[in-house]
Amino acid sequence: MGILTTDLKPKLAMEECNIGNTKVKIYGLAKGSGMIFPNMGTTLAYIFTDADLSSNVLKKIFGSDNQRELSRIGQLVDKANKLEEECSAKNLDELKQSFLTIKNNFSEKDTLDNLIPEVFALVREASKRRLGLRPYDVQFIGGVVLHEGKIAEMKTGEGKTLVACMPVILNSIENKGV
Repeated sequence: MGILTTDLKPKLAMEECNIGNTKVKIYGLAKGSGMIFPNMGTTLAYIFTDADLSSNVLKKIFGSDNQRELSRIGQLVDKANKLEEECSAKNLDELKQSFLTIKNNFSEKDTLDNLIPEVFALVREASKRRLGLRPYDVQFIGGVVLHEGKIAEMKTGEGKTLVACMPVILNSIENKGV
């Protein structure tokens, strides 16, 4: 059940917090719980059930599942981007040797997930040199998604083949095929 109004003024504030750049006051109401967003020009109140309020507030604070997943993968992208200058300084033989070193040092105790930034950075650099195509960050995200066995939906011309190279090279480290 939801009510959107500009007239509702709850009597007792339970909590005030910031969600992003928005100051939010959470109030107790007779029919459930409500939120006031004072920075939106008019005072807005929305009546929620208690369960809706807690899940909505948690989503605002912690983000949805997709937001958390993109944040996690974004950290991997940032790590790989920090390695880009280092990889650019290597010649093609050094890039190849770096990959072989990673592959030879890989043991059953290790996980491929820990190698994503370094291997994807090497693949990105090899792609730039051999194909003249630098995988963008969004393509890097697609590569992580594919490596994790999930589906990455991309339109024609968005670089699916380029995306696939990164998880293929990463998964070849285990010598199990891809």
